[in-house]
Amino acid sequence: MTEKTEEIISFFKEISKPFKDREGGPKLEIIQRFLEGQNISSEYIPNIGLIINKQDNPDIVVVSHMDLINKFQKGFENGTICNIDEEFITGALDNTITNAISLLVFKELLLEDNSLNIELFLSEGEEVGLIGMTNYLNEYIEKSKNTFFINLDVTNDGYGTDMSVEYDKPDFNTVKKVQEVLNDLNYHIQGERFCDDMDSINEKKCAGFSFCLPTIKNIHSYKNKAKLESIDNYFYGLKRLILNLKKEENYETFNSIYMKYALKSKNEKKFKKKIDKKKEESRKSLWEYNPKQMNEPNFQRNFSIEKNNDKKTKIMKTFNLTEFQYNERTKFIDMLMDLFLFDYKKIFKDNSGEVLREGRDFLENIIYDDTSFYLNDFCSVFNVEEKEVEKLFNNLEREFGTILCEEKGHEYKFPNPDYLDF
Repeated sequence: MTEKTEEIISFFKEISKPFKDREGGPKLEIIQRFLEGQNISSEYIPNIGLIINKQDNPDIVVVSHMDLINKFQKGFENGTICNIDEEFITGALDNTITNAISLLVFKELLLEDNSLNIELFLSEGEEVGLIGMTNYLNEYIEKSKNTFFINLDVTNDGYGTDMSVEYDKPDFNTVKKVQEVLNDLNYHIQGERFCDDMDSINEKKCAGFSFCLPTIKNIHSYKNKAKLESIDNYFYGLKRLILNLKKEENYETFNSIYMKYALKSKNEKKFKKKIDKKKEESRKSLWEYNPKQMNEPNFQRNFSIEKNNDKKTKIMKTFNLTEFQYNERTKFIDMLMDLFLFDYKKIFKDNSGEVLREGRDFLENIIYDDTSFYLNDFCSVFNVEEKEVEKLFNNLEREFGTILCEEKGHEYKFPNPDYLDF
């Protein structure tokens, strides 16, 4: 274990204390004392969180939620935190481990240059609906327009690497800058994230991505583990990103389904040409049964679909959804359809555009109304054998949700539980 890893884990243990949204608690008090000792300013605002080194118009805001699931809250009250062996740290990593790392990164950066235009935000209420992040942006949206957000969390993506960059709305120039900054480190880039504070940032059309520490096992359990060798590399990767990233004036995003093309492209012009071609191919594939329909004004769609406000309002009212729930379900359906069109063409090659449209309608009704569906129903609608989509749903289980074996068959659980509701 390196000296830096020892420092991070020691601090992680020190701040692994109870914390209650809107109230604070021992965890907050220890962090505030640490910051006072480093002459770093901070302000705790109930229903938002702890704002550290507050800036009027920050270039970078690093976000790391400090609230806890009930299991970790009770564990910290009893002194249960983690186990450490020669290879892993195992325990309540979400999200106290990135709290510790970000605080120590800011300590180093501000000691080296206290004029840096950077801010650290330890949000609250992430686990129960992204409350702190949403309220922060509602309060400070004007100062955040030219800010780049780096959201820290633990993840099950990119395991085997030391850090995972996870996007919903990538920007080509930023992707290239990330590749340059992290060039010699063992990093992973993941298109699409699991739900975290970045959802609120995207909702407000602000710039940024999630920068996550890869782990294995259930994140919301004491079995969650990260490699010790990843911790200080993650620390230095974060430090580099903070020092080298800045929102470009023309921050143009694209759907992360095209991430692999962006990573391989040498310049933005060639990349845009490639994704335009892919979009056209997907539209032709989808509507080839009725090409004339493609030219109708109300039927222009490329499966990074933009819902009109009337339909959005109707769906939210019909299924009693918050805007947050609606956006998460819509994002999931779009991702699933994009997978069909781009990654699983062989499985779905015999399906007409009409079948795919009916399949999308099926997904919309199921996903908006509930948070799961049975695979045999899915396969029936799309006219495919269950074994043919086994690979697809293995990937979905890894990236988006959970597959359960029930009496009725295999059930796919959509990863946006109803308690994530504000």
